Amino acid sequence: MSTIVSSKVKQKKDFFENENRYKKIAFME
Repeated sequence: MSTIVSSKVKQKKDFFENENRYKKIAFME
């Protein structure tokens, strides 16, 4: 059970990191 929760949290974290990276790239251009 806890492993499922932690994997979802990790997915969310990865998603936000990708969002931030995309925003930085868009801001640079």
